[in-house]
Amino acid sequence: MAGSRFYRVKQLWWAVTARPLSPTEQAIIDQLLNAAERELFGRFSFNDQQHSLRVVALLREAGHTQSDLLKSALLHDIGKTAVNLTVLDRCLVVLGSAVAPRRSQKWGGAGQNWTPAHAVGWRKPFVVKQHHPAWSAQMAEAAGTAAPVCALIRHHQAIIPPDDHTEEARLLRLHQWADNLS
Repeated sequence: MAGSRFYRVKQLWWAVTARPLSPTEQAIIDQLLNAAERELFGRFSFNDQQHSLRVVALLREAGHTQSDLLKSALLHDIGKTAVNLTVLDRCLVVLGSAVAPRRSQKWGGAGQNWTPAHAVGWRKPFVVKQHHPAWSAQMAEAAGTAAPVCALIRHHQAIIPPDDHTEEARLLRLHQWADNLS
């Protein structure tokens, strides 16, 4: 619990201190993404851009350089840009998910095929949390992103069975590890 609180304080600090990309960070984006994907990445807030770059940095520091994995790390949350989330929305979903995880999934339309049009009212952040992986994958597909990258994006929040030893499952585990730390 204390570690979780520290992580949330760190997230708040990252949000408050987010800044535009440095030339070095921009070079990473230019190296990994095509022009249409860079346009998608540009839709992120500075905070979300920095989050995606932290995921990439963690993966690289751990020795993972597979381009599909790094590209999915950059674009996995792009579906969140389909809806305007306020700081209050982000706080509400964090609190709601901590206090009532099953209920927050229900509020988000778990098991439904919801679009950004469903993200309205107080349920908005829960809908975004639940459905942004699918939206992100759809947006990436429209930008010409390769199918294996889109699959990683689509499933980046999925629960991976422990007996799944496929390459996609291995990459998803790595992605989730880095995403959860940043």
